[in-house]
Amino acid sequence: MRQLREANPDYHSPNGHLLFARSLEDQGKIDQALQEFTALVNYYPGQEGRCRYALLLQRIGRVADARGVFAEICHSVEYGPPHQRRAQHEWYEIAKHALH
Repeated sequence: MRQLREANPDYHSPNGHLLFARSLEDQGKIDQALQEFTALVNYYPGQEGRCRYALLLQRIGRVADARGVFAEICHSVEYGPPHQRRAQHEWYEIAKHALH
């Protein structure tokens, strides 16, 4: 990912960035994964990136931070347009369950 960024500094791929963050997490590179997720959630369309970030926060014991992100997801989906509620249903359900 870093080589791609260096070679193409103006290219942005939210899905590629999500995949990179997830791969770092899967490799156990938690600090790096957190850094990538933190950047990703600022521009990733939809709630998947934010939800996966919150799940990682929860997994490493940052429960209060995770709950805050889960609450943001729920608020965004609940007050969003109907098509958003349908499209983000999976991530909304994960967030809602994590809050209860």
